[in-house]
Amino acid sequence: AGVYDIIFTMVGYRSQVIHLAISKATVQNIILETEEGKNLEEVTVRGKARDRSEEIVRQVIRNKENILAASGSFSCKAYIRAVQEDSVRPKAGRQTIKKDSSANEAWLQRMSMMEIVVQYDHEQSGKVREERTGVVKRGNPEGLFFLTLTDGDFNLYNNLLQTRISQVPFLSPVSYAGLAAYRYKMGNIRTEGGRKVYTIQFRGRQLSNVTVQGELTVVDSLWVITDAHFSLPSFHIPGYDRVDVQLRYEKTGNQAWMVRQLKLDYFSRHGQGRLSGTTSVDFSSFELNKDFPARYFGPEVSATGAEAYRRDSSYWQQMRTTPLSPRELRFIQYRDSVTRVMNSKPYLDSIDRETNRVTWKKLLLFGQTRYRRDRERTWTFPPLISLIQPISFGGARLNLYTWYSRQSPSKKTLSVNADLSYGFRNRDVNGSLQLSRMYNPFNRAYYRVEVKRDFEFIYQEDAWINAIKRNNYYLDNSFGLGHGRELTNGLFLSVDLTMALRRSLAGYKTGTGIDSLIGNILPDDAANNKAPAFEPYNALYGKIRLQYTPGQRYIREPAEKIILGSKWPTF
Repeated sequence: AGVYDIIFTMVGYRSQVIHLAISKATVQNIILETEEGKNLEEVTVRGKARDRSEEIVRQVIRNKENILAASGSFSCKAYIRAVQEDSVRPKAGRQTIKKDSSANEAWLQRMSMMEIVVQYDHEQSGKVREERTGVVKRGNPEGLFFLTLTDGDFNLYNNLLQTRISQVPFLSPVSYAGLAAYRYKMGNIRTEGGRKVYTIQFRGRQLSNVTVQGELTVVDSLWVITDAHFSLPSFHIPGYDRVDVQLRYEKTGNQAWMVRQLKLDYFSRHGQGRLSGTTSVDFSSFELNKDFPARYFGPEVSATGAEAYRRDSSYWQQMRTTPLSPRELRFIQYRDSVTRVMNSKPYLDSIDRETNRVTWKKLLLFGQTRYRRDRERTWTFPPLISLIQPISFGGARLNLYTWYSRQSPSKKTLSVNADLSYGFRNRDVNGSLQLSRMYNPFNRAYYRVEVKRDFEFIYQEDAWINAIKRNNYYLDNSFGLGHGRELTNGLFLSVDLTMALRRSLAGYKTGTGIDSLIGNILPDDAANNKAPAFEPYNALYGKIRLQYTPGQRYIREPAEKIILGSKWPTF
């Protein structure tokens, strides 16, 4: 309650002031007089449209749990085609390729290609398992990337993008953590089927963040991703200068949106040329919300049967989801013709004749090899230049060694190493004979037998000037056995047993020529530079090694087990 001065103003009217005493709820009507000669002029209203890209991404994030839940655990088939073109050219000054028809098709020799058909199973918790039912290699596939679906998962609906070419995972732009790590910008808005379709660009806020850069396409009101394209940061992929990822999503079932196509373009520079490749993956035959048996997913994440490598051309014509390009078709025709020639008996016989051919360079410098292909048997003999060992305990020795190896079709191996030497001054024979047999390639089960008679150091880790003294030598006669195998996945046991009969070298004849040459190196030590005399004794040594890798994951190849992230124990 009280007395108030109330002022009324409006454009084009005269202002009016009234005095009003209020003691209770009051209604006061007024009439404003127009102001002559002052008409309302044109008014321009300017405004800036608000960028809704982050708001749209938030809608996708809120909806992605429903998208992932709609697919649940699923199975599908995947067709992988990896193609790499090696454009590295020889440096100037080296051999120049002649300008003929073969030079025009030099790219055929630099190109590599693999095709793979995969049955892929994915549990909702993230566990995966795949079976490669078809594999064909052409050219040198070592530089190809993403030959198995275990090499990475680039689905943006996951919070982290995993790939084996980087030590760290990348943060998805479609995640709550990504909202703080990314900047978003509206790129394009169009209308399709009565709905707006937004193209949103994204990039990391800081260079040090583990973020990607690219764009994604989102459908209004559905809040789903239909396409995405992004690049991985080069400072986190040391093997490549650039890796680009393209994803295409399609609706599968009632609400699930699955990745139907994945394409990877990778590039790296090498010297004066570059290596570039493309891997495309087409997914089909989805089975959603699938119930897998208990313990279906285990440490074996990928398996390939021997029949996968024996698929014929009719199989591949049926499995290819995208037609071959003219360039790819030309390359397949070329590589298949080369493979037929290289696997023919006349060609293989010519290679074996060249390997087994006796030349003076092999006899004198490099050693001679004798290979028999039908039995996968190899003999290796030393070159003549290595037969004489001029400096040794007791004087010069004649050294002879050979190596024999054999591998069966099941990849079981047998190797024998024989190393014998004869001392001219003492007329003694030393040497070793070792036999190694890997009888189970899958779990690397092996046994080893070794017999040896040779000079050994008393102090193994002494300084080199002390190690070469004669008083640091003794004669070792030993017999050793070894065995190792993987007991269960990740648990490897090896056992070694050695019986050593150690003898003194005090009775051995030694020369004085070497003493005169190194007299200034070993001053006042000539009298003590003799092998020590001691009573013969025997020693039995045993070593047991147990190595375990919890949750060790592996890929099964025909008769082989490829460990992911670690290496087999050596023997």
